[in-house]
Amino acid sequence: MMILGILLSLAVVLLKNQLKKKDDQVSWKDICFLAIFVFVGALIGARILYFITRIKDIKSFDDVIKFLLTEGGLVFYGGVIGGVGFGILYLKIYKIKIPKFVQLIVPVIPLGHALGRVGCYLAGCCYGRLTDAEHGVHFITMPEGTYHIPVQLYEAIFLFVLFIILLVVEIVTKNKKYYLTTGLYFVLYAIWRFIIEFYRGDEIRGIALLSTSQWISLIMLFVGIFVIFGNIEKIKIFNTEREN
Repeated sequence: MMILGILLSLAVVLLKNQLKKKDDQVSWKDICFLAIFVFVGALIGARILYFITRIKDIKSFDDVIKFLLTEGGLVFYGGVIGGVGFGILYLKIYKIKIPKFVQLIVPVIPLGHALGRVGCYLAGCCYGRLTDAEHGVHFITMPEGTYHIPVQLYEAIFLFVLFIILLVVEIVTKNKKYYLTTGLYFVLYAIWRFIIEFYRGDEIRGIALLSTSQWISLIMLFVGIFVIFGNIEKIKIFNTEREN
């Protein structure tokens, strides 16, 4: 489902690019190579953050190998950090104007993420808290007779709705406010993720009263507010343009 989400998101990005005026289009090759960079960065970032959440369980070098390479899962926020980092790296290396790619890619992220959450549901991971049979789902990975809130599906539905919202905003603003969709994505997803974490029932991965994802959500929320209301265009890293 994760691979399907990536391919579908890439197809939507290519379609969006094709529908733009020729002067506003970007190279389809750059889109594809950027997607590879982002995918690799997302995998590395998601795995590293998972490893960090399991540091307290490391007792030997074998545990390091297990949590870093051979066993365990991926943490979405780590994927976001790694994907964005590798994406910016690609754009900076090849001196490509970042804003055009921001408005192409960011609104599509929830679509791929939604399919990934469906994959979580099918795999029986990232489940919710225990509940009764009427409101819950029994996952084969859990003990017989236990039922959990299917938060994976709730999040998938939210992400599909968020995808539609961002596309509508993009159409209404006619791509003129290209950081608005990015800010909205950060703010809306951060609020959602902070709330839904209280209903998660898998392993606790946090500090104090909040989970790791909730702490990151708070940071993401403030970043999103800054992107919406701050003058992000003046930041040097976002003003790179290919020298032809």
